[in-house]
Amino acid sequence: MRGKIFRSFAFLVVLAILLTFFAGEYVSYREISGSVKKSAATEAMLLADIYREAGSEAMLQAALKTEARTTLISPTGKVEFDSAETRELMENHCDRPEFLAAVNSGSGESLRMSSTLGEETYYYSLRLADGKVLRLSYTRASIVGKAMADGVIVILLAILGFGFCLLVARRLAGSLVQPINALDLDNLAEADSYEEISPLIRRINLQKKKLAEQLAVMAESRERYLAITENMAAGLIVTDREKVLLLNRAAQQIFAAAATDCIGHSIMTVSRDEGLRRALTAALSGENFSENIERDGEIYELHGAAVKDAHADIMGAVLLIQNVTAREYAEKMRREFTANVSHELKTPLMSISGYAELINSGMARPEDVKDFSGRIYKEAGRLKNLVNDIIKLSQIEETTAPNMESVDLYGIAREAARDLADYAAKNEVQIEVTGESVKINGIRQLLYEMVLNLVENAIKYNHAGGKVKISLRQNGDEIVLSVADTGIGIAKENQGRIFERFYRVDKSRSSQTGGTGLGLSIVKHIAKLHGAKLHLDSTLGKGTRITAVFKA
Repeated sequence: MRGKIFRSFAFLVVLAILLTFFAGEYVSYREISGSVKKSAATEAMLLADIYREAGSEAMLQAALKTEARTTLISPTGKVEFDSAETRELMENHCDRPEFLAAVNSGSGESLRMSSTLGEETYYYSLRLADGKVLRLSYTRASIVGKAMADGVIVILLAILGFGFCLLVARRLAGSLVQPINALDLDNLAEADSYEEISPLIRRINLQKKKLAEQLAVMAESRERYLAITENMAAGLIVTDREKVLLLNRAAQQIFAAAATDCIGHSIMTVSRDEGLRRALTAALSGENFSENIERDGEIYELHGAAVKDAHADIMGAVLLIQNVTAREYAEKMRREFTANVSHELKTPLMSISGYAELINSGMARPEDVKDFSGRIYKEAGRLKNLVNDIIKLSQIEETTAPNMESVDLYGIAREAARDLADYAAKNEVQIEVTGESVKINGIRQLLYEMVLNLVENAIKYNHAGGKVKISLRQNGDEIVLSVADTGIGIAKENQGRIFERFYRVDKSRSSQTGGTGLGLSIVKHIAKLHGAKLHLDSTLGKGTRITAVFKA
């Protein structure tokens, strides 16, 4: 501000000095010009009188004492005398306007550049009595001499003016800025300052209000954004072209990395996983990327996409990491289920088709027809049981909001034991039910299927003379259903898979007993539907205990 005030004052002062100077010089010039003209006429008349009374010699002597340059010109224009130049070197003046005017009218004047002196000159001519012309000339230098002398004064005044302007500008700037510097930007409403800056203060207040609103919106958006990203189940990494900008909680857990160690640094500080590097490279190249990576036994789907600005230039990348272990497992189970169903359906169908073809073609002996029919009937029953179990399993999986009722689990256990009594007797296995009457909320038919499958398996994989014990007890807020047998048991390496669909520990024995391989899978889904947890305890050659724990 001080410099601007100084420049403004300096400009005004210099302009005032120059205008005053030129106005004065103009007036002075006009006065000097008028004075010169009067002096020229007066001096010319005096010299003419001397010439008339004392002759040319006395006139020329008197002319030498004047300030003007004196020239005596003959009627033909020839220079007879000049006080400044040698007459022989001077050209004929018959064409000079002041000479011609004097010859014709007695006197004349003109202002022009002198070809002899090379300066602007004022000429005054007077015709003498003998016809000669006396000419007096005054150069421009003599007229502007005063102006030149005055110019020194102007320069001095300008210097003084600049000093004055600098002093005034400093003090004025200080006095102007001091109230502005004293403004309390946090309380502009009570500011006591110049009236002229009141609109500025109002504008600042308005801008502060708008800025505060925008900052509040931005802060809210940032909090919402952080809340969303930090609570995402999927990992999220945001980068620019060189460093990590965001690493949410899920991504930190997946890659065992801390945000404080990674944000502001290379993606390599997050993980040296080659898939992560490929995803970032592809995204920064403008390509969409998708690939599965494995971390600590879990499968993650990694997606990469570019972040572009308004001009479609790539600014960075977004990497999304989703845990798809369950999905991949489900897909694997679906493929295995499809393959197993195909195999399980194919085996009885081939048997039925083969025996039926032998009978239909007449190749079977009459005494074998009854046996073949029995086998066809057996395989059809096996096929029927398989289809029923598949339908039953599908129905259980599709049950999302079951209608629960109070069910006596002990009563269901006794009913299952009673219904399987003939099957147990046929296999020479004894069934025992112990415990107390306990009730839970559930679907009675499904709970019956669950107990029936557990007891049927315990009978099926038991030894002749073996036992199956069904026990029920309430332990605090838990209801424990246990089915134990003294059968063949399950090897350690097979125990983790027995609840899978179509998985059989002893395939030959399952074929003999007609099992579908879906019994324990049905048990698992019914238990899950009722919020129960299954536990397996088995020793090869000694027996198996399967326990279902329900919430009371």
